[in-house]
Amino acid sequence: LLLDNHNYCKNYDNRTIDGKTVYANNYEHSDIRAWLNDDFYNAAFVLNKSYIQETTVDNSAATTNNATNQYACRDTVDKISLPSYQDYINADYGFLGKNDFSDTRVAIVSDYARANGAFCKAPTYAGNYWTRSAGYSSSQYGITFTNRGNFAFTNVVAEANCVRPCINIKIS
Repeated sequence: LLLDNHNYCKNYDNRTIDGKTVYANNYEHSDIRAWLNDDFYNAAFVLNKSYIQETTVDNSAATTNNATNQYACRDTVDKISLPSYQDYINADYGFLGKNDFSDTRVAIVSDYARANGAFCKAPTYAGNYWTRSAGYSSSQYGITFTNRGNFAFTNVVAEANCVRPCINIKIS
């Protein structure tokens, strides 16, 4: 289920942080990551946050679709993150282990996300959703999966794409 929609970054502009160029598709400094770990986290888990475990998230080029991706960023520590491109082609996670169209990656847009402007394809209401992986051809693209279960490069400012967040939980 695609819970909500959000852009990856509010604009295409490169930024300078600590003397280094930060591209628009940098997950570490993305608007979507900040939103997931603040606004979304505080709204979705208002009743009980104690079981959510902070996790080191691998954001290396190996998690994208290009092992030499210049736009990959440093690892992050997150309560909530987005799966990577490689996660979505991992057969161990129940997905078809290649980039083709796949029903295993098709996800339905929630009524809430549709009401907020998320794209969905009738009659199934399947939608497009972000990964945390940067596109390799331009700093203006992130990797998404489409309503048909294949990957695509999408402009980071696109607001109609959804989030399909993941968390790690502590089991006592």
